[in-house]
Amino acid sequence: MTEITGHLEIATDYSAFKPTTDSTSIDRAEQIETLNYYLSENQVVFVDGSKNIGKTTLLSQFLANNQRNSIAIFLNEANTISLIDNDIYKDIYIQIRMYTNEFTNDDLDKNIKMSDLIQIYKTLSYYLRIKKKQMFFILDGFENLKGNESQFLDNLLFNLPQNPEVKFLVSTADKELNSKMIIKKSKVYSVPVLTKSQIQLILPDADQEQINLITQSFHGKPDSISIIARLLKQGVTINDILQNPSQETNILYITEWNTAVVDDVQKELIGFLAFSNQTITINDLCICCNENESEIIKIIQSISFIQTKEKQVEFVSYGHKKFSQEKLIENKISFLDKIIHLIKTE
Repeated sequence: MTEITGHLEIATDYSAFKPTTDSTSIDRAEQIETLNYYLSENQVVFVDGSKNIGKTTLLSQFLANNQRNSIAIFLNEANTISLIDNDIYKDIYIQIRMYTNEFTNDDLDKNIKMSDLIQIYKTLSYYLRIKKKQMFFILDGFENLKGNESQFLDNLLFNLPQNPEVKFLVSTADKELNSKMIIKKSKVYSVPVLTKSQIQLILPDADQEQINLITQSFHGKPDSISIIARLLKQGVTINDILQNPSQETNILYITEWNTAVVDDVQKELIGFLAFSNQTITINDLCICCNENESEIIKIIQSISFIQTKEKQVEFVSYGHKKFSQEKLIENKISFLDKIIHLIKTE
């Protein structure tokens, strides 16, 4: 690993499939301790739970604690739309090459097949034994691979390295993925909902009665609690939220949209993000919206469910992207035309 401008490069720096994290998420230290214990006793831990329960958040925090000895792929419904098997093969290949200090710029131009991946797994196994190291494979969102991609997924999981120096942390919403891996010793860990004390940390101004009502209404789902936290920062009161007759997370999306989005300029920016299947940068939005950088940053800061990471702009969750697509569906063609024009000019 090399150090460039004060930053120690790690394998996952080179991944095209990074997690989307929410700044309102709390530290899941106790759950990570449990994962560490299960991984010490098993080669693979399946992190199980329903949608929006916080599997990606938990795995991304585990990754943050183990950056130097991890390879990770985080998939979601958006980045699997045009995904092909070689995208995953190449991503894993490059991360391993980076981890074993063999990466060169030529690797970026290679067309990686499963046979190449199997060969580099052997190199990795040898490297770990010689260096007496242990590493983690973190795989999230692979249940999003459906249909024609199922055969590719079978091959990918079946051919993962089997040596004991490699441990696996795999999120799953059902038991189907569990059966695709041939590793014998495994453990299923079900992600719990947020406790009242954890919700209190996210919503410090709520009294105990309000915490009880929020827990009862929204069942401690992290996605819902994070939206509530952002709504409170925008001036919406807890009583206003609790007076809503519906208990569905979608109602929280509507409330946050109505609170944050007040003009067409914001809608235009959101539309480009919502309908693009590629990474969007601040500079891209300057071109699409015909605004300067300072104005684009100002608009982004006014929308609570959009965030920036190293000049890249993204939704705080895929749920917000999907909801925004539904809100702006009538203007989809217009947004796509400008996005296509942007791609052609790059």
